[in-house]
Amino acid sequence: MPDRIFINYSRTDQEYSDAFYKHLRVALGSDERLEIWADTEIEASADWDREIETTLEQIRVAVLLVSTDFLDSECIRERELPLLLRRRLQEKLILTPLFVRPSVVDEWEFPVQIPGQDSPQQIRITQFQGLNTPGNPLSRLPESDREIVLLHAARTVRDLALRPYQPGDRDRQPFQPLIDTDITPLEKADVMISNATSSGRPIVGLGWSNEEALETRMRLRTFEDDWDAPGMEVYDEL
Repeated sequence: MPDRIFINYSRTDQEYSDAFYKHLRVALGSDERLEIWADTEIEASADWDREIETTLEQIRVAVLLVSTDFLDSECIRERELPLLLRRRLQEKLILTPLFVRPSVVDEWEFPVQIPGQDSPQQIRITQFQGLNTPGNPLSRLPESDREIVLLHAARTVRDLALRPYQPGDRDRQPFQPLIDTDITPLEKADVMISNATSSGRPIVGLGWSNEEALETRMRLRTFEDDWDAPGMEVYDEL
């Protein structure tokens, strides 16, 4: 039986789910080791609760499409997310958020009860490594940039699902986006750094990949935005 990638989303965000599903399906190609699953796969006449609980016990990677409606969904909040977070804390699956619309997700904590523990743990979705940042969800991006983020998100999820199991080494790092969504298209990143230097050496001679070039560009872009923010002029006199 192939390992499953579960897309967890609110029906209001169907547009984003469909777009990510398409990119992921193409990224998987004909690889039969993985299959994509969402609760829409369950037939209307089936025992929904039993089927989804059984399926969530079998998935390898869970992708959370986070938005205000995602947080507002009682089904997600009360049924699906607690099971996903519990299995993540037990290191039985990989969990990664993809932020699709603005929300207060960084302020929310979810109680997760682990068998054998006296009290539940309070868990934030943003403590897990994400595919983009909460401050720059997909809805804020131009279509061309959104497509690049979805492409890289699909590739990342595929690679996470296929890599060998390594206990404790899945997504335990402090929150850091795998893909920064305040981006310049990847094909432009090479052009932008082609004439740049570091300690007198051409950047292109450092052996950076396209992804590393893009990440560096976006880290510098974030610094630039912060420096130009209102109130920062007081530092000009230091």
